[in-house]
Amino acid sequence: MDYAALVNCCQAFLSEGFSGAIALTSSERVVFAEAAGCRNWAEGLPNRPDTRFGIASGTKIFTALAVLTLMDKGLADKNTLLCELLPGLFPNFDRRITVGQLLAHTSGFRDYFDEEEQPVSDFAKLWDEHPVYRMLAPSDFLPLFAGNGMKTAPGERFCYNNAGYIVLGLVVEKLSGVSYADYVQQEILVPLGLTDSGFFCADRLPGNTALGYLAEEPGVSNIFSIPAKGGPDGGLYTTAADLDRFWRGFGKLLGPETLTEMLAPQAQIGSGRAYGYGVYLEAGCCFITGGDPGVDMFSAWYPEAGLTLTALSNNETNTWPLLREACSLLLA
Repeated sequence: MDYAALVNCCQAFLSEGFSGAIALTSSERVVFAEAAGCRNWAEGLPNRPDTRFGIASGTKIFTALAVLTLMDKGLADKNTLLCELLPGLFPNFDRRITVGQLLAHTSGFRDYFDEEEQPVSDFAKLWDEHPVYRMLAPSDFLPLFAGNGMKTAPGERFCYNNAGYIVLGLVVEKLSGVSYADYVQQEILVPLGLTDSGFFCADRLPGNTALGYLAEEPGVSNIFSIPAKGGPDGGLYTTAADLDRFWRGFGKLLGPETLTEMLAPQAQIGSGRAYGYGVYLEAGCCFITGGDPGVDMFSAWYPEAGLTLTALSNNETNTWPLLREACSLLLA
């Protein structure tokens, strides 16, 4: 395959004020891996291709994979009712909500931050009454939504739901008997060799980790705008190389039928796009995206071409145009 057009596309994106890392990898080699901007502006420390970045909602695929591994152990299935797993915890939720609906964003209950009704720029306001330093585990989010009611009937339609993935984190804890972060570490990160990835506290970031910077306030980090520690709906730190390892290895953690179900359309999102379990699906492409104050990213896997493409930004650069252009080149 001639990668010249894709490489030119990546290079052009890097030259347009992007701060972060971009990597294009084939099954044989790293085709392109470069970085721009700084991981710490005050110290003038540059981003590198192997720098760790927060991936916001890109984390959801790890949560989905955690749940699916527990399904393969026979501890639940897609039709298991939430009210049976976590009885009494959500008194106003419809008792028909299933684990599969949570995975596919079709559960129908009202989110703690509804992206259909609120601009993403309002996300930081959540922490005015719920200080970020207290948001360290899935249960810490319950006051934000546990008393909410329904927005739609279960299974009616796709409606992106961060709280639904917090609930899935609680399901992981209930079924596994360990914390969500520990389960992901032990059952996903370690087996796949994702040695540079983890749920790190904002006040204890390891070396070569990028701080996120707010778009509307240059030089101001996002440490007061996102939870202090990532969880089931977002906040894992990882690298472009680790995401390539993830795409090439995650299927080995699941049985064939479970993997097929994960990558099958579970909910339609407009024309030509669907959602599986924790992952977006388009013709020839599986991808994850994430955006938080100080974070924007995507990571895409093109199975037939044997390619992965990842862009990780720590200054809220909109990476979507790069994903769209890459898809058009690969699928033309």
